[in-house]
Amino acid sequence: MKRFLLLAASGALLLSASAWAAGTDIAQTPGKRGLVPPPPAIPIVMPRSRSAAVAAPAASAANDSNKIIVGTGGPYSLAGRGGAETFAGTFTWKPDSPNQPLTLQVTTAPQYVKWIRVSLGNRVLATEKDFRGKDSLTLELAGTVDNGLNQITIQTAGARGAQVGWTLTSVTSAKMLSLEPDEVLQGDKVTIKGQGFPTDASKLLVQIGKKSVPVKTSTPTELKFDVPKNMDIDEHTVTVWQSGKKLPGSAKLIVRGIPRLTGTNLNGCPPGYPIVIFGKNFSKKTSENQVMIGDVSATVSSGSTTELTVICPSEGGNFYAPHGPMDLQTYLQIKLKVGKIECKDSLPLAVGNSVWQDPGLRGGADVPEVPVDIRNNMVGQ
Repeated sequence: MKRFLLLAASGALLLSASAWAAGTDIAQTPGKRGLVPPPPAIPIVMPRSRSAAVAAPAASAANDSNKIIVGTGGPYSLAGRGGAETFAGTFTWKPDSPNQPLTLQVTTAPQYVKWIRVSLGNRVLATEKDFRGKDSLTLELAGTVDNGLNQITIQTAGARGAQVGWTLTSVTSAKMLSLEPDEVLQGDKVTIKGQGFPTDASKLLVQIGKKSVPVKTSTPTELKFDVPKNMDIDEHTVTVWQSGKKLPGSAKLIVRGIPRLTGTNLNGCPPGYPIVIFGKNFSKKTSENQVMIGDVSATVSSGSTTELTVICPSEGGNFYAPHGPMDLQTYLQIKLKVGKIECKDSLPLAVGNSVWQDPGLRGGADVPEVPVDIRNNMVGQ
């Protein structure tokens, strides 16, 4: 009787095992173009459980300021049906240099995964032997990845709810790319564009010509600093230094003073006549001084940082017709723009048939403009 009961129990166990196997998908995912079929599953004794397995930790993002995430996939959750499961993701690789670092990190839950295989295109990068007992694996891929679109494939099998994922990171060299604006007044704020900057601004310095300037704020792609209020008015080369080492890249920065108009040598002149404009913080480069008389641009023939000789326009705009009566004048305003900086001052000019002046309006760079009603000094009255 005992022997009969033992045989019956054994038969029941065999039937239960057969029924459990019949209800489990053990077929592996067929090979696809560009994917490598998984290796045979390694027989690992695992508890059969209806509860979800503990998820593997997600692949960590790059925290260092000079690291960039090239691609990421997952976390992917396994269905846990016993057969092979395939997960794939793509990334685009455009390296700055042939040997630019490229690191792949794959995370998993080894206690819940039977086997795992990681491929790059058709090339196997790692198998379960590499993952044995590990919850993550880091692979260096520098110099082995094609430029353009690539595919990472993970083939695995394991308990329901187990997770796998991958993150691909690289390191960019810190460098300066540009700055904006590139023309400023003393005391203005400037932003430097770049890559790989540390987020600790105290590790950086900006060099404007020969003057070192602290960095106010720093992100991996932007630095901000203030132009010193006593900065020389000139064109300067700007560079960035990190921990005493100059970073690649530079840019030109034009520092200007606030332009002023203080007077003219004439109160009135006919079209085509030269006049001298006095003021301060004009550009040494004549072509950077833009003078408007009325709504017409005047030719700047010569000048310095305190004086400009311009030719009164002879046509266009609202200019006086040169053959009118002697006492007919057109009253216009002289305006100035130095580079990209507009002067807030303006000066009056009477355009007519005569050349005349009022000494009260003449002034040099440090002489304030004396308000004069030129209509009361008009020739012919």
